Amino acid sequence: MSVGLSTTERIDTERIREQHPIAEVIERYGIQLRRAGSALVGRSPFHADGGRPNLFVYVRSARFVCFRCQVRGDAIAFVQQIEQLSFRDAAQRLDACAVKPLALIVRRPRPFPHGSPVRGDDEVRALAAAVELNANRLLGDERALGYLAERGFSRDLLVRQSVGFAAGDELVPYLAWRNVPASAARRVGLLRADGRERLSGRIVFPEIRQRQPVWVIGRLLAPAADLPRYLGLPGSKPLMGWDQASRDRRGVCVVEGPLDVRLVPLKLMLHLHQGMRG
Repeated sequence: MSVGLSTTERIDTERIREQHPIAEVIERYGIQLRRAGSALVGRSPFHADGGRPNLFVYVRSARFVCFRCQVRGDAIAFVQQIEQLSFRDAAQRLDACAVKPLALIVRRPRPFPHGSPVRGDDEVRALAAAVELNANRLLGDERALGYLAERGFSRDLLVRQSVGFAAGDELVPYLAWRNVPASAARRVGLLRADGRERLSGRIVFPEIRQRQPVWVIGRLLAPAADLPRYLGLPGSKPLMGWDQASRDRRGVCVVEGPLDVRLVPLKLMLHLHQGMRG
């Protein structure tokens, strides 16, 4: 006998919230909460916390909010976000807990699995600013857009994957405008010791995990004999595409390079979708 909600059954969200207080739900995922005024505070599981608690839980209103990445909501929304479920599946997961403890039927994902570095707040901001700048710059560079179009990248795909282009002379003033210290960009590896951009003249592919860029790699737009075709940030290289692959349980598609990891899985998913419809 199974316990759950049918696809047509109305979800009694008020009952679910009452039966599963939000602080208890969050603590079942191994997140420690401590009292801070009228709220409970803990480390956010939705991004690299940088050693600073950003998750605030308000017991009276049964809501939570991460003031870093702005993820917020009730207990159902928390389960929905942390487990990458639909609203109905998240409600069903909580509803099943009335029979079976949550800790036995869910797994808490590591914040940054498979090689992603843990960065400080300024370093995360520097990397996010660079990805944003490069993505906007790409949309105005006809040469880079033309090359990517030849490789099969549509404009919509480029926007969704935050693909960018590093012009080489824009990052330092952009960081200053965003009030991000250039020293943080140097620590990440975006800027060399002399202030030049490491990925200048390259199409930049970011690795996004839980809505935060954790690494980038650049491909030369114009080949040069004395420069490597691909160049990433210094330090260990994460397994690219992990966040997307871990959410799709139909299978794993292993590809060779940064361009393929953005393009090939999407073509494969389209093929699978068309096959299921046929």
